[in-house]
Formats: sequence, structure tokens, C-alpha cells
Amino acid sequence: MNFKKNIFQILFTPLFFFCALVILYLIFPKFFFFRGWEFFETYVYKQNKKLSFQIKESGDSSRDYILQKYKSKNTITINKFGNRVACYDSLKEKSVLVLGDSQTFGAGLSDNQTLPRPLCNKYQDTSIYNGSRRNSINLTKAKNLNFNKIFFISAERVGFRGYCNTSNLKDYTIRNYSDDAYTLKNLSYFKFLRYQVKYLNNYLQSRSEAILNPNKTISSPNEYILMMRHSFSDEIKFQELDCIKRLDALFRSNDYQVAFMYYPSKQTALYKKLNINLNDETINFIPKMTKLISEEKIATFDSKKCIDDKSKTKNIEIFDQHDTHLNYNGIKILYNCLLKSKINNLFN
Repeated sequence: MNFKKNIFQILFTPLFFFCALVILYLIFPKFFFFRGWEFFETYVYKQNKKLSFQIKESGDSSRDYILQKYKSKNTITINKFGNRVACYDSLKEKSVLVLGDSQTFGAGLSDNQTLPRPLCNKYQDTSIYNGSRRNSINLTKAKNLNFNKIFFISAERVGFRGYCNTSNLKDYTIRNYSDDAYTLKNLSYFKFLRYQVKYLNNYLQSRSEAILNPNKTISSPNEYILMMRHSFSDEIKFQELDCIKRLDALFRSNDYQVAFMYYPSKQTALYKKLNINLNDETINFIPKMTKLISEEKIATFDSKKCIDDKSKTKNIEIFDQHDTHLNYNGIKILYNCLLKSKINNLFN
């Protein structure tokens, strides 16, 4: 080959393909995302001209796999603040702020399948706001959002300790934020484009490494589930309890009603079926925390016992395939258990 003669072809062919991929990405961005909340945080929140999308999602453990296993197409709708819709109504006297992470946001679920939605249908006199993933506990500072109840939910491997990593917990109850502090901002198109090109570059790099790097081990989604372990110690439990007590005392002293719940992870709920060796503190983290919290007379609920009891009597899958999140079957079980628990009082 005459390299000198073909220098421009050698130099510009990769650039041509990258520019073509940028154009493809900007026209069909959903092809480059496998989880709904990541699509919203990376793309929609930056140019929020449309607040409802249908997107196919793959499980958590599929995200780094070369061939994604898609689940059903889900409808995901957010409000102007970037929070997933539930049934917030400022005119209702009873108003619950639900705080959580990707499970509460509804990873792998359509709008009508997230945990807040059946609660909305059941308790129609109560306003419910899904504050998961975006804005979170800072929503209590909003001047124009009215809440008098808070439902704290967390995946057990994450916990509530992060809420107490602040210099002054009392700041959570000072209502001095205007709507503008929460409202999604549209980036200028050039900033938006620069942000998306950066994401696409990182995406292509990770895909290329998965395919071409001989030193990179590619684990199947099922293997990845088995590797995603976590472990707990007594120290973690008491850090959790200390934060929960402080949050409960703060908000109750400011006339809020408060409750706490952990989501069980796939590994601890199905460790026998998955043949995973876990220590006792990890297996029984939720039951032990529920007992400790209850002893402090703080409203809580043992979601692991609920999942364990129902999964033994019903031959159904309660977690998404290739994922650590509860599927809609799991959400329905948890919802029905909630109705029979003391947390039920939060919505009455």
C-alpha cells in the first residue's frame, strides 16, 4: 500500500465512522442505553423537551455484556423536576414523599408498575410523590411542594447512611428552595452535543474493550449476578440505626410521619437457589435491622420475610432475569404485604 498516497483515507476513515455514529446516536439515542434511568439522566435531563419515552431495558448484570437481553418495552414518564410521576397533588391534605433509588424509580418497570402507583390507586385521598434518584431528600426544602409524610426506601446493600453525611441534618427542614432549583434545565445545544459525544466515546470504548481486549474477562449476566455480593457487619447495622434514629427524630419533631423499608437484593433473597455462600449478617440483615428499628418504635417493615414467605408458596419469578431488581410480580407481592403492615398507616 502507498501510505503517502492514502494518508487522508487512513486518517479520516475512523473520523468518518465516528461522526456517522454520533449522528446515529443523536437520531436514535435509545439504541445506546440499556437502562431507563441512565437514558433519562444522560440524555433526557439535558434536553428535556419530551418527558415521556418508551424504552427497552436490560438487566443490571447485562449492561457490560456484548449482547444485551432486552425485556419488555417500558413507558417512563417524569415531571418537570425530573422525578418519575406518581400522583402528587398539592391540594390534598395528606402528602407522602417517597425516597429511594433505582428500584423505587422503577428500573425495568412501566409507569403503572412502580411501587408508588398501586399505592396511588389504593389511597386516592393521599398525594404521593416519587422523589427517587433525583432531588431526593432535598425536596423537603421546596417552598411549593407540600409533604407531611416521608417513606424512606433503600436497597439493603446501599442503606440510609448517606442521608446523614451532611454537616447539619436540620437543613433538610428549612423550606427555602424555589421551583427553579429543581426544574430541569435545557443545556445549550453545543453543550448538550459535547456532553453526548463524551458519553458516546466512553460507551464505544467500553464496548471495544469488551470485544477486543484479550485480557478482559467477559462474564455472562448470570455469572455477574453471582459475583455482585455484599457483606455486612455489626458496625454497619449500628451506623444504619444511628442515622435512621436521627432522621426519624428530626422529621417527627417537625410534624412529619416517617417510615423506613429496605428492598431485598436478589442474592440475599435467593441465595440458596443461586448457590451463593453468604454470612449470617448478610442473609439476615433486613430481619435484624427491622427488629432494631422496631425496638426504637420507628415504623418499618420486614420486606425479606414478605418475599421469602410468598416466594415459597407461589411458583413465580419475583426478580428480573439478569437483574437485581424486583420485577412486577415482586412489586405486587411487596405492595400486598405493605397493606397488612404498620407502614399502611403512613398512607391512611
